[in-house]
Amino acid sequence: MPDDLEDIKKRARIVAEATGRDEADVLADLLDDGVLNDSHRAPKDLVTQLREAAQLITTVQEVNSQVSQNSVLNGGDNKTDVKIETTLEGDIVDRALASAQRKADNLKKLIATLVPVFLLLTGGSLEAFGVIDFVGSDGDDYDPYYEEGYGGCLAYDATNYDPDASWDDGSCYWDNGGGSGSDCEPDWWWQNEAIFDHDHDGQGFNNDLRVQVDFRDLNACNEHMNNGYFEIMVGDDSRILEYNFHDEFTINEHYLNLAPGDYYVTVDYYTHDGSSWAGPTAWVTMEGQSNDPCAGVSVTQKESTIEQNTRSSFVYHSIMIHDGPADCVLRTEYMLSYYHDGSYQGTVESDQIGWWDIHNYETEHEISEPQFDNLGPGKWELETRWILEGQPEVCCEMTNTITVD
Repeated sequence: MPDDLEDIKKRARIVAEATGRDEADVLADLLDDGVLNDSHRAPKDLVTQLREAAQLITTVQEVNSQVSQNSVLNGGDNKTDVKIETTLEGDIVDRALASAQRKADNLKKLIATLVPVFLLLTGGSLEAFGVIDFVGSDGDDYDPYYEEGYGGCLAYDATNYDPDASWDDGSCYWDNGGGSGSDCEPDWWWQNEAIFDHDHDGQGFNNDLRVQVDFRDLNACNEHMNNGYFEIMVGDDSRILEYNFHDEFTINEHYLNLAPGDYYVTVDYYTHDGSSWAGPTAWVTMEGQSNDPCAGVSVTQKESTIEQNTRSSFVYHSIMIHDGPADCVLRTEYMLSYYHDGSYQGTVESDQIGWWDIHNYETEHEISEPQFDNLGPGKWELETRWILEGQPEVCCEMTNTITVD
């Protein structure tokens, strides 16, 4: 081992003098693995290693030549073969080739990627490696895609497959309406179905139709549904919707001012090859314009009070009006509940004393019932409940309070 160490030191000294490197640095490099390859240092990026490899290869060749021809070192005519071995050429080139091969999709891009490596190692052209006009030349054929790369569809069975793309950018689609190029199985469903009549344009009656529904792939396979169409049937009327989409589509259609009557509504999706998905169905009734003069009329209660009539009784007094035409008369059902000091006492209803008719002018009413006579001392008030013909109930409004001594 000491003789081997002395031999390594001698080699280190010779290389240091020839290359200008520090002798200790060269010695550390040789002691690391016996090869002059900078393996004792932190790894460098590939480009830096390639540059240093080219310089070192030239230097090693010069050292071998100088040592072999040095008459002082060899003693006269003697000749000593001193060979400093290095595997840098093989290591660096192999790694460059492997890295380039992984990144290349075809031979042309592989050659384009390796040109800088070949030129750096040889200082010349591709002819040094036996590559002569391999990619051909048609004048100015610069293509930035080969220099920088670009994204495209790399699914071989897709309609827009691009074998020259450098990476898959998710743009693949299939014109046949099926087959996503993966193991994902589409699962198409209709969701959020809403088919109903309403008054969309404010005419006062429901003669408008709305059709709203989602068509969705629950597995989100990115399946492109191209060249297909939706068909909406409203009675005998067909409406076709042609859209290209993937994963989901929302239908939101309005039909305005339909004639009065019942309509059967269906929604379906068809592909160009005859496949189809049956969608939601519904029966919807369209209203006609009403001949009722009170249609859409609202009633306002302008006043509702109780007034003490005698020392121990009171009278209910009310004024009401509606906003409809003069020929509109609304018959009104009512219920009056009376309270003494906050405690319920009883109720007077319209079927006992008759209904009231409300007109488009102020209609005044007074009620004086036996239940409102001979009241005991304390605080009294009424709670009113109205049910107007064709109107929503107006409930539980309290009148003022009177005090009976």
